[in-house]
Amino acid sequence: MQALVFRHSLAREAASAIGGRLDRRAFVSRLAPVRLEDVDELPLPSEDWVRVETIFSGLCGSDVKQILLNGARDNPLTALVSFPHVLGHEAVGRRADTGERVVLNPWLSCGPRGIEPPCEACAAGRYPWCRNFRSGNLPVSIHIGNCAAATGAHAERFSAHGSQLFAIPDQVSDEAAVLADPVSVSLRSILLAPPPAGQAVLVYGSGTLAFAAIALLRHLYPAAEVWAATRPGPRAGLATRLGAHAALSSTPDELIAQVARRVGTTADSLDGRAAQRLLRYRKLHSSELCAKEVVLIGVRWNAVLRSRGRAGHPRDRLAVRAVRPGAVPAGDAGRPVRLRTRARQN
Repeated sequence: MQALVFRHSLAREAASAIGGRLDRRAFVSRLAPVRLEDVDELPLPSEDWVRVETIFSGLCGSDVKQILLNGARDNPLTALVSFPHVLGHEAVGRRADTGERVVLNPWLSCGPRGIEPPCEACAAGRYPWCRNFRSGNLPVSIHIGNCAAATGAHAERFSAHGSQLFAIPDQVSDEAAVLADPVSVSLRSILLAPPPAGQAVLVYGSGTLAFAAIALLRHLYPAAEVWAATRPGPRAGLATRLGAHAALSSTPDELIAQVARRVGTTADSLDGRAAQRLLRYRKLHSSELCAKEVVLIGVRWNAVLRSRGRAGHPRDRLAVRAVRPGAVPAGDAGRPVRLRTRARQN
């Protein structure tokens, strides 16, 4: 079958990185580490795994970053990947055993690894926080799409443990169902950090997580006023169609000034410098800037920690809540983490 395979090779990665500076097609050339290949199907890891015919596979931001080699070699997640692997973890497919149309929960936690009893996180249903991504009957990996022994969804067929597959209601289209993975990330984050009553919510971003956050906020909290900081043009129009009350600039200085006008204050009175530090991270998708609290969805922990900078006003405070489902320090009990910093004089 055909599959999009990533083979770790320093020589290929160097050639692609250098060539990509001149022509982005170098990232998918015959010298690149990622290629569309004809591959043999891998054996199923155990008898409770099934094969799935791929109907749709979504291209996640992590797929794009890996193909474009846009990452740090010292990223701790590189210790939880095995090669070579078939990319792809956002999928709609049809089970080969039952013919049922399903979506995929990609996390390779205790259940898919055959580990009993499950760890504390898995027992609580928090599979992205599994303590056993390096154990069990699978090689090191956090989810399907970066595991050498489990074919990813960017292939004609992939495999999954039965517990990872969820039936799709007949009234839900394939095109809608393939969004289940990214929408669940935004949904989980919003449920962990719901908007304060009576305060506007600012969603910062122009990607799938941001647009999902807008739609979910309007559906779950219809009384909340939602502002979207997004790129102008079609993306701003999409934000409005999904329910945003206003589309604001995504440029930090302009955005802070616009927010200040909407809340009846001045940009200088907001936590300007700290806010700008956070807004410069392109993965900041949902922020409650008016409340001096920022909710980070899909952002790396080192970005959160670096954001604790000096603020512009000595009385201001900036609260950061990092609620990405799969990125918590060891020993965390499953609660959102609050990082609160007091501003200091320049």
